[in-house]
Amino acid sequence: MQITDYFIKHPVIAIILNILLMTIGLLCLNQLSVREYPKIVYPTINVSASYPNASPEVIESSVTNVLEDQLAGIEGVESIKSISNAGSVDLTLLFRAGTNMDRALSSTQDAVGVARGLLPIEVKSPIVEATQKSTGLPFIGISVSSDAKSFGELTHFANLHLKNVLRSAPGVASIKVWGQPYTYNVELDPQKLYAFGVNPDEVSSAIKAGLTDLPAGQFRERIPVTLNKTLKKSIDFDDLIVKRPKDAPPVKLSSIAATSIDTEKNLTRVRVNGHTGVVLSIERTNESNPIEVSQEIRKVVEQLKTELPEDIKLGLLVDQSDFISASIANIESSIFEAVALVLMIVFIFLRSFKATLIPMVTIPISLLGAVIFLKAFGYSINMLTLLAMVLAIGLVVDDAIIVLENIYRHIEAGLPRREAALKGAKEIGFPIVARTLTLASAYFP
Repeated sequence: MQITDYFIKHPVIAIILNILLMTIGLLCLNQLSVREYPKIVYPTINVSASYPNASPEVIESSVTNVLEDQLAGIEGVESIKSISNAGSVDLTLLFRAGTNMDRALSSTQDAVGVARGLLPIEVKSPIVEATQKSTGLPFIGISVSSDAKSFGELTHFANLHLKNVLRSAPGVASIKVWGQPYTYNVELDPQKLYAFGVNPDEVSSAIKAGLTDLPAGQFRERIPVTLNKTLKKSIDFDDLIVKRPKDAPPVKLSSIAATSIDTEKNLTRVRVNGHTGVVLSIERTNESNPIEVSQEIRKVVEQLKTELPEDIKLGLLVDQSDFISASIANIESSIFEAVALVLMIVFIFLRSFKATLIPMVTIPISLLGAVIFLKAFGYSINMLTLLAMVLAIGLVVDDAIIVLENIYRHIEAGLPRREAALKGAKEIGFPIVARTLTLASAYFP
């Protein structure tokens, strides 16, 4: 082949081109993203709704079916999976590959808005998230512990100071605090309810009405005025008027019930090394790179550690990207093992250090050259591309050995090394290209 003749006759140009190839390959290698699998995005959107105190049967008939009817008409929806629980429902929408995530999210929000008017009044506004809701361990779990604060104080601190900071990290879809939030307990006295003629429904309606602020017009037609009636303290609950009888004084909540501030002890209890704790459950978006998200979260956590009070400690409990990193590291080690075994076998059978040096040089040049094409076509370093490199090492070494053996055959026949290289490469060049393309076509599917 003419190309082999040219580079054999001009070795300096061949060395310069190979060095240039390796340099560009190293630059591309540093810019390639690392993933578990190729970036094939199947947009997934989760829709959740809450219907307090409703049974799964009621949830399915009154909420799930209504939402499914509206969501099924969204363009690009591949499948809808729903789980109806007691008091809540979770729907997962899987879109076709290549669907624009922003458009899918907007269409889902529009469909949920239409379905909202068909749901029972007691159903809380459905939540639409651009992620699949996890039923097991979170993608990343961060522990927040303290030996001085209570569960309620620590949960309040995490919601106020940590949740939004971590949510701002790139690739984070949602963050939930697994802890014990503060809550007001209202314990009704049945005898007092009967004595004052008050129904529990009236108490519930009065509390709901007391949790909203109302606009009260404008002062001098310029300054908005708001009627601040939100219940914030225990005394606000005690003074809440539940009923206004015609011929009797108003009935306050303190007259029929005992109110107190407590925490939701029945939801979650976390202890970290024996200390009070909460867990920040972090989920990533579907299109984000798990390794990059993990790196960003770790940077934010390290920054927070320098800013938090001394009695509050942060720790990393769960990071599912560790499995991905370990899998990729395992394949990378397989590449080095394959190179080492190839060099050892070549040296054993050819018994020549110079002959062994040829595949030792061709392997890294070929791999770095392949990295250039990965960058050019928008691929990433993942398990499939690394496995392909393991297979490619065999192709490169086989080609090198075949050419080398053919050249040695002419040297043993008495030809000078330069002429043997020209003749041997020319004879075997085209069959080598044909063989390589044949094997590549077998691997291509």
